Amino acid sequence: MSANVPKISVQETVVSDALGQVAVRLTFQDRVHLRAHTLDSAAWLRYPSRMLQELKRDILSGKMPIGEGITRALPLFKGKLADHKVAYLVAEYQGYQTNALDWYKHQSKEFPNYRVVPGTLKMMMIEDGSLADVKHSLAERDQFFIAAPIAWVEEACGLGLDPTMIEMSEMGRAPQGIIVCVTAKSNAQKLLEIVKQSLLSFLDEADNL
Repeated sequence: MSANVPKISVQETVVSDALGQVAVRLTFQDRVHLRAHTLDSAAWLRYPSRMLQELKRDILSGKMPIGEGITRALPLFKGKLADHKVAYLVAEYQGYQTNALDWYKHQSKEFPNYRVVPGTLKMMMIEDGSLADVKHSLAERDQFFIAAPIAWVEEACGLGLDPTMIEMSEMGRAPQGIIVCVTAKSNAQKLLEIVKQSLLSFLDEADNL
């Protein structure tokens, strides 16, 4: 089952060319990345139905990571998907770090509930990868909002560690290490599965138009 897609506020940045006139919040790096996929996959846009089906197959089989699947799907959603759904996929692709700390003040619909996980805040030392206690105003909490881009969550799960560690860049960084959320691998996998099912449902929706 796909996630209940939040109505994410988006800046009026228009992505043109093959991506269509869709107002979404994208950084310059994101736009370059998406355009590269578009130029490398021009045939996809000539045969959108076939490509939507192939993309769905590769995501289902695990051959294609979710993050890459999002970048390849966005050009195919031109004129086929509501703007707030496109914005949701963009947010999952680039993460929620910009305003993630607001979640700790008020839990609004802008922050997907499935990205809230039980865990502990730790400092992963750059020198040897060990975990140390971290002095942070939020360190005493037992639940955290995972704001990282979906690809970071995939990479964390791919390390094969349980519990797994997901970088919390919005919490700041010290010279000696990075702040991470230590949580059960199953929590990260559940997050990934929900985003995956959302993407698959959007592919079905676009293919049926």
